[in-house]
Amino acid sequence: MADSALHLRLMREDDLATLVEDAGPARGIRNARRVLAHMDGRSESGGESIVRARMIELGYVVPELQVEFPNPLVPGRAYRADMLVRCGERLVVVELDGKCKYEEPEMLSGRTTLGVLLDERQREALLTSYGVEVMRLRYEDVMDEARFVRMMDAYRIPRATR
Repeated sequence: MADSALHLRLMREDDLATLVEDAGPARGIRNARRVLAHMDGRSESGGESIVRARMIELGYVVPELQVEFPNPLVPGRAYRADMLVRCGERLVVVELDGKCKYEEPEMLSGRTTLGVLLDERQREALLTSYGVEVMRLRYEDVMDEARFVRMMDAYRIPRATR
């Protein structure tokens, strides 16, 4: 909710910080401070925020949001990745796939589901030309903690150092 409030410009980061600090020793204040420390208005959906929150909860590094890669087919245009994790020399783009982008007319933007899938495959292939690995997640993957950890570990996503 904090990410969305910032993304939609419903509140500023300072306003949310003031609300948390004014709450004093209220129940849940430790979690509120943790949310405050990690909120980011660049998150474009609740699903992206959930993925990032899961990563933080489980001790993985915090990904960068909305990282752009030049589109070699259209000079001046870029592909934007939901999240990027730097794993030493390796780069892993984390993409959350929801059914809505394949089914809902406003998400299809006049294209067919097949057209969206083909565009997505081309985008992913071009991202790999930059040496980027692409990890695709579904909401179900993120909600199943054991599966999510196996996926993160399969892509060798590093744990945060304390």
